[in-house]
Amino acid sequence: MLIGFFVGYSGGMKGELHSDASLWRDRLENDAAYCLSPGHGVSSVFELDLGRDVLEMVASCFMIKTSGSSGMPKWVVHSKRGLLKHAALVNDHLGVTKDDVFGLFLPTYHVGGLGVVARAHVSGAQLVSFTARWSARCCVDFLTENKVSLLSLVPTQLVDIVAAGLPCPDCVRVVVVGGGRLDPEVQSRAFQLGWPVQESYGMTETGSQIATGRLLSEFKGSGYLNIIDGWRVRLNEEGALEVKGDCLFKGYLVGIPGEFEFVDPKVGGWFTTSDLADLLEIDGRTGIKFLGRSDQQVKILGELVDISTLESSLTEILQHEVYLIPLSDDRRGMKLFPVVGQPSHIDSIRDLGWRGLHRLEDPVVIPILPRNAMGKLQRVKLAEAVESIVFSDD
Repeated sequence: MLIGFFVGYSGGMKGELHSDASLWRDRLENDAAYCLSPGHGVSSVFELDLGRDVLEMVASCFMIKTSGSSGMPKWVVHSKRGLLKHAALVNDHLGVTKDDVFGLFLPTYHVGGLGVVARAHVSGAQLVSFTARWSARCCVDFLTENKVSLLSLVPTQLVDIVAAGLPCPDCVRVVVVGGGRLDPEVQSRAFQLGWPVQESYGMTETGSQIATGRLLSEFKGSGYLNIIDGWRVRLNEEGALEVKGDCLFKGYLVGIPGEFEFVDPKVGGWFTTSDLADLLEIDGRTGIKFLGRSDQQVKILGELVDISTLESSLTEILQHEVYLIPLSDDRRGMKLFPVVGQPSHIDSIRDLGWRGLHRLEDPVVIPILPRNAMGKLQRVKLAEAVESIVFSDD
């Protein structure tokens, strides 16, 4: 298997051969284990000071750092064999050939970027890396100059492209968008500009996407995405999604250096996610629709309220981004504080006049939301900022 060419781009011209090409080829094919994390990139597993038993379990694996709810460091453990098999399944789903050119816009310490590298490796297609400071114009210039045919973006990057009104270069045939909620209006405007967007759904534990593209063209806008071959899905009694497949992660490493524990949460090969979903069967194909997260449900006046559903409704009604932060309240259980980016959005929320379970407190204005390198909202940091503002006003 070949990774093809790995080229770095600094803007204004095609980049030269990237020095990481042979490194990534070795990392994907050898029996060593590697850690991937923000700030550190790729590092040796020995830096974690694992015991011999754990070291044997993570041989020929990638450990991808993620945030644990307990605050303890947590790493998602993926076998290289599983990641490469998954890459082949995604390639089949997207019709990838060795004549394609992948554009890499996501960091390789994240499963999104690692997945792009693996798909280029398996297919033998060329891989070019965008290393300039992000801007929509630089992105389009890069795609044109390097004749990129496939790329993966996060929603915030697509928002920038649409806001700039930039048409899609003729060379691009697939744009996979994942890693967060994609606004239907943004997707519609992207289609109008010629961008062949395929929304995707996945998570670190599945090694990137398990569903990509609408189930059927006539269901465009329905929210159901096409499950990729090789994955089995079902819902438990609470409506949470469960997934099973040969490409699923092996387990978690949880703890601190010298005190790590390997934990496999799967039961009978099934992994229960925190995502609430709906499934649809059409002509032998399965579609999945993401409804929200079970850990984003809060109790208000004794009733469960789904934060993500309310956020989607508010965004659709008001035509601007709104996030809700729940803070404890002795009487109601929780109070919902809307977060907006501009003072001009305050009155539109007040005018809604929602009461009862969905009553909204006075909006909090935070012009720049805390996001990670992938553009995902960092809700813990946002909650801390809102709490600080609310309590400073008391």
